[in-house]
Amino acid sequence: MEDFFTEIFVFLLKARSDILLELLSHFSISAIKQPDSIYLSTQESFDALTNHAHASRPDVFIELASGGQREVIFIESKIGSTEGCEQLKRYAEHLNHLQSVDSGVLLFITRDYEPKDQNKILERCDRTKIKFLQLRWHEVYRFLAKYQEDFLLKEIKSFMEINNMSQSGQFSAIDILALTNFSNARSIMDETLLGEVFEEFRVTCGSVSEIGTASTQLRQHNRYIISSDRRGDIWVGLGYWMNPSITTNYPEVGILIETVPNSTDREQILKAMLEVVQSSSGKWRGHNLTQAKNWSSITQVKPLHTFLSEENHVASVKTYFKETLADVHSIRQKYSHLPWKF
Repeated sequence: MEDFFTEIFVFLLKARSDILLELLSHFSISAIKQPDSIYLSTQESFDALTNHAHASRPDVFIELASGGQREVIFIESKIGSTEGCEQLKRYAEHLNHLQSVDSGVLLFITRDYEPKDQNKILERCDRTKIKFLQLRWHEVYRFLAKYQEDFLLKEIKSFMEINNMSQSGQFSAIDILALTNFSNARSIMDETLLGEVFEEFRVTCGSVSEIGTASTQLRQHNRYIISSDRRGDIWVGLGYWMNPSITTNYPEVGILIETVPNSTDREQILKAMLEVVQSSSGKWRGHNLTQAKNWSSITQVKPLHTFLSEENHVASVKTYFKETLADVHSIRQKYSHLPWKF
């Protein structure tokens, strides 16, 4: 969904340079007011710098030139997801390393509230050259509202309205309902994760995080999970994955096995993960298993609504969690040569 919106938004900016220039001016993004040339792209990739775990590809690349002045703007957009591991810091450092660039701007636009510390993001950058800015999509929506609608602009605004990108500072009926029932929902999630499931996770994975860390995971990654020790090359997470980008989607319940981008054993880890996916008849799904340097994982999940027909939801989810842990145990035995380290 995010990639789709990025493409149509950039298409609008290419078709309507007046909107692009006014956008850059209105939010004080660019120092160049009347560029001689403008280049926009959504397909610009940058090889990993020496201190980076993997390559980078910002959502939008903009290059402005005026006389002898050249400015590059990276835009990273988030609608339902959150920032990847040091994603913004990497982008800022790429801007800082660009040759023949007088200034660079890293613009982070989010639907949800996700404040960032620019001191950490620009830690290794020349701050006289590089700046970091944040916007919310509801601000962009209000900016677009002043323009007379053509077909494209109408479709973009409609998309933003449907995906909760148009309003801020207002609780919707869904928000109020969620707040009213959150304590009860969290109590049920805790009940499914604690007790015998918690102990079985400890036995299977060697360690288990405190249940309190699940709230941190919910805030930072839209997932409510317990996890194994994450200091090694491979870690396991068990619990609930939310789908905040589409409010009508049910959360997913299940387990994740993930590996870090810079593992020295990455090739054999990905090979094993791919074998698990291919031999599971659709039970396991792979994510980023063919990318050279990225967070890669396999997941086994079910939509929460598949448990609603059961008489005892807690017992049914617990049973499923135990089944997924049994699968992880089998995977660990079959691929014991991998650096599990837990």
